[in-house]
Formats: sequence, structure tokens, C-alpha cells
Amino acid sequence: MILIKGMMKDYKLGTARRVVFKNVDVNIPTDRRVAVFGAAESGKTVLIRLLCGLEIPTEGEIVRYARVSFPVGYTRALKFNLSARQNIAFVSKVYGADEAEIAEFIERVTGLGVLLNEPMRKLTMNDRSTFCYAMGYAMPFDTYLFDNAVVYGTPDFRRRCMAMFEERARNSGIILATKHTKFASRCCDCGVVIRGRSAEFFDTISEAVAAFEQDEQARHANLEFAALEDELARDEVTEDER
Repeated sequence: MILIKGMMKDYKLGTARRVVFKNVDVNIPTDRRVAVFGAAESGKTVLIRLLCGLEIPTEGEIVRYARVSFPVGYTRALKFNLSARQNIAFVSKVYGADEAEIAEFIERVTGLGVLLNEPMRKLTMNDRSTFCYAMGYAMPFDTYLFDNAVVYGTPDFRRRCMAMFEERARNSGIILATKHTKFASRCCDCGVVIRGRSAEFFDTISEAVAAFEQDEQARHANLEFAALEDELARDEVTEDER
């Protein structure tokens, strides 16, 4: 379980501040398949980063009672002057994993071969991302975090990613930030909906999808109404000019 208590998260933008979350109290299970829904720029990525500790709350606390992954495919933790194998050794040590098992897994699913001995900076962006996705799936976590994408790369590697994702979803918890309700309905059994700088947990995926789609319909209706008001205002200005 991940307990979020009185959480606030904001960012300083020049002299102003952007509040992403405010007074969030929600419990997210780590032994289930959780979809995180929200409109564009609602804070889905921020929440994923908060859950794994890449960011910390401005106020409040997040308590984790499980081994939670970094976002699968996350590249910014790489040491680019080290080889892929040295990065494997470093990450394995941090998370208490078996280095040999992780290296064998990554070599098998990526086919990078001797490139694993090269400094990461010499690898192409595609090879680095392929390595990072394999690394995320290879590590032994209780709960795996995904920020929108669960697959990457060539058609063959995408198929391997999907097989790894399905295996993790069967045997571990997953938390998937997405706007794709059809995919989430197939692979998740409950959900969190980000709404109004807060987050609400729903015990079934159907309830979460319904709440998110209702929010989206209301948001689009508000946008259409605002656009109509703007159009009417422009027409009034034009009429006055005449």
C-alpha cells in the first residue's frame, strides 16, 4: 500500500507558483493493477514521480509499504560515462538485486550483446531506451510504475515488452498513468482519477473509467462554451466597428 497524507505539490514559475496537487489524501494499493487517469497536464506524470520518490511533496507525506519501481523506461538515472554493464551493477546494488540475473535478463531480451560493454554515451538513443525498458522490467519490485508507455522500440522489442508487462501484471502490482481507457480496462482492475488538484481512488476499473469520462465530457463542454463566448465577443466587437 502507498499512503498519501495531506500532500501538496507545487512548482515555482518565476514569481508565481503552479499548484499541481493540494490536500491529497488517498491510499493506493500496491498489490493490484491500478490505472491513473487525468486530463492533459493534470499531474499524472508528477504523481508517478512522487510515488517512486523521484520528487518529494511540498507538504504532507507519502508512505510506501512495498518496493516501488522507478518509471519503467526512465533514462535520467543512467550514468552516461559508465558502460551498460556498470549501470546494471550500480542499479542492482541500489535495489538489492542479483547483478548476474539482471545482466542475463537484459542481454537476452535486448540482444544488445557487446554494446553492453560500451559507455552509455556511445549508444544510440534507441539502444539506450531499449536498455532502460529492459532494466525496468528486469528489476524485482513489488509494484511497477508506468508513465503512459509500457512498450518501446522495434516491433520485435515491443512484443517482448508487452509479454514482460503482462507477466508483471499477473505476478506483481502495477500503477499505470494513462489516458487510454480501453487499454486500462483490459489490464487494470481499479483506478485513481486526478480531478481538481486532488486524486480519488475507485475500487473497480469500470467506476474509474466512468468518473474520468464524465470529467472529460464536462471539461470539453466548458471548453466549447468558452470558445462560443469568445466568438460572440468577437462578433460584438465587429458589429460595434460597423
